[in-house]
Amino acid sequence: MGCDVRYLKLYPSVASYFFLVIFSQVVAQGILKYCLRGMLAQKQRDTFFCLLDVLTRVLQESHICSALDQLEQDMNEALALMERDFPMSKQVGS
Repeated sequence: MGCDVRYLKLYPSVASYFFLVIFSQVVAQGILKYCLRGMLAQKQRDTFFCLLDVLTRVLQESHICSALDQLEQDMNEALALMERDFPMSKQVGS
């Protein structure tokens, strides 16, 4: 049995719904991966693609409840890799 997720219930605003649909298509169909090929070092590219793969799973219309723990673990891992490979730097003005 799946936990059904409907975009319109989560995002009542029509604009945010269409943004989500377009974003999910760009991520899920690999368009963003194709656009970014050759633009990053191998380690950063692997990390970013890992995040895109997890986002593709998150944006599915339904999820199996028993797989949600693994999805959460994969998301945490992808975000930790993003933090490692794309560190935020603190800019201090003089």
